Amino acid sequence: MARPRTATKPHVCIVCGKQAKERCPPCWDAGVVTGFCSRDHQKLVWFGHRDVCGANANPCMPPPLHAQEIKWAEVSTPSPKQLKWSLDMLARPDFRKHSPDAARDCLFRVRAVVDETLISPEQVSVSHPSCILARWNAIFSQLGEDGDIQEDDLPHELYHHLQVLATLVYLGRKPVSHRPKAFKTEFVVDVVKRTLELLAPIHTPGESTKLFKALRTMVKSVVNLQGEIGRREDGMTGRVEVYQIGGR
Repeated sequence: MARPRTATKPHVCIVCGKQAKERCPPCWDAGVVTGFCSRDHQKLVWFGHRDVCGANANPCMPPPLHAQEIKWAEVSTPSPKQLKWSLDMLARPDFRKHSPDAARDCLFRVRAVVDETLISPEQVSVSHPSCILARWNAIFSQLGEDGDIQEDDLPHELYHHLQVLATLVYLGRKPVSHRPKAFKTEFVVDVVKRTLELLAPIHTPGESTKLFKALRTMVKSVVNLQGEIGRREDGMTGRVEVYQIGGR
């Protein structure tokens, strides 16, 4: 893990939302500011963040499929034919480079099916958070198909926030005695807020409640969120008020 460089602009910590004092060097070199208020917070989410760090940071890209994942995908349910197109496209050498958005969706699609049916992350070189995010991507795809968000305009920062959120949810599912000392449930709430702020410009007016419910579903194994999103006539403002948090 590279030591964070000192931040020179007033960015916020991707974990807790406080002013960032440092930034991840590989992400910075890739053109993405991933800020941290302390080395403790960088270490807290490193095992999830490293999957989308450095060369995978911009555009944000999940790690390639492991050979074992491909093997399981070819014999999984649903029918291999439903995954064949994704596997064929990912086998193309320049697909990730020339069509990063499509490649990311293909990776998520295959990894989500494999993770839910046959395999655990320990068997491949991918973290639990990346597998969680692969399943979450299906929720955003559905929101895009329903016209609730402009899926083609999802900012790459969103995936970095979701990767951190998936990491925190994974840690929050552990018994309290097994969680890292730096972990706080409030971090999950803060990342949800900032995720909604990123989605505010691309969501369909009138569908902010559905968007909040989707994120609430993602984190319900850790916290029970009750809140509302600031609204105006043309949609939500990005201001999120969480007025009740039920810990798990």
